[in-house]
Amino acid sequence: MDYDFNYDDDGRLGVQLEMGQEATALWLNNDILHDRTTTLALLEMIDDLRAGVFKSKTLISRGFEVEFSQGEVEVRVLSTAPDDDEFDEEGSGLFATEQLSGCGIEDLTAVLEGWASFRNY
Repeated sequence: MDYDFNYDDDGRLGVQLEMGQEATALWLNNDILHDRTTTLALLEMIDDLRAGVFKSKTLISRGFEVEFSQGEVEVRVLSTAPDDDEFDEEGSGLFATEQLSGCGIEDLTAVLEGWASFRNY
């Protein structure tokens, strides 16, 4: 999965992911990357998943449900208005089709490790 660290329109540093990964990028930028402890804890949880400590795990965070299983991660935006065509609670402007994205655990790990290195975590 292609990614790039850059500044958004508000001057906030974050990750930009390839098309189709809007939900994952929103989750990472809103809930994970700007907290060193959370970023490192997520990497540790992924290590536990790989080691077989558990087979799957679901995290519910502010507006997101993230399901981890062997080799896969699925991020779902939890909308408060499921009949709307867009999810705009935080100005995200995600269309209904962009409220779910998935990627391989290796891809997510690469983004998290890249961020940790970039931020000197």
